[in-house]
Amino acid sequence: MSNERDDRGQFVEQVTLEDVLGELRRVDEPMTGTELGDRFEISNRAALNKLNRLHDRGDVRRKEVGGRSVVWWLPDDESAVTGIDPDDGFWNAQPGSSAKPTDAAKADEYLADALADE
Repeated sequence: MSNERDDRGQFVEQVTLEDVLGELRRVDEPMTGTELGDRFEISNRAALNKLNRLHDRGDVRRKEVGGRSVVWWLPDDESAVTGIDPDDGFWNAQPGSSAKPTDAAKADEYLADALADE
C-alpha cells in the first residue's frame, strides 16, 4: 500500500475497518494481526490498530494464544448478510396500504394478517 497524504499532510487511509471485517468474513477463521497485515500489505502495527478499534466497538473478539500472539475473529452472533431466500413468503407479498394503523408494536400481527389474506 502506498503512503499517500491528503491536502493537509495526513495519511490517506488505504484499508478501512469495513475492509478488515470483510476479510474476516471471507476467511471465516481466526487470524493474527500479522496475517491480516500481509493480506492488505500494511504494517503489523496498522493491522493491530484497526483490529483494536474493531474490538473496542465490539465488532471482533480476541484471545491471547501465546507469549505475545493474539488471534482475532468475528463473534458468533455477527450477522453478515449472505443472501436472500427467494422462497421466503415475504418476497411474494404485494405492496399496498392497509386500513389498519401502523403501530410498530403490532407489526408482526399486521404482517401475519396480510399473509393470511393471500
